[in-house]
Amino acid sequence: MKRILIILGIITAIIVGMSFLFKNDSGDGNKEIVSQNSQTISAEIKSVGGQLIDVREPSEYAENHADGAINIPLGNIEKGDFTKIESDKPIYLYCRTGRRSNLAKIALENAGYENIIDIGGLIDWQNDGNKVCSSSTPACS
Repeated sequence: MKRILIILGIITAIIVGMSFLFKNDSGDGNKEIVSQNSQTISAEIKSVGGQLIDVREPSEYAENHADGAINIPLGNIEKGDFTKIESDKPIYLYCRTGRRSNLAKIALENAGYENIIDIGGLIDWQNDGNKVCSSSTPACS
């Protein structure tokens, strides 16, 4: 009987561990719902005076990025470079798929920042009807 309980405990631990691992498999499992009404995310950011941060690499940002975003790569955030981040404004983060923006959110929260919203990936931004700037149209405001 004791062996059965031990085996059941191990199986349960494996199942719980596997579900935790695959919970964020899509990269946007922790994406927060930002705009629940008719306004776009960009309109919401403007209405609350928020800052939009692209946590991808500079080469990715140069290729295309959300209109109004500044580029602070995840690596810089993880190293504690918060010089471009205003702590008194809501922070909206995105990357390509949502994985790096989630990691950036965790790093910022661990550094004491509050009011951080992970909007997921650039495709989520586009699907919400927001503008994307590209290397051919760098200033799309």
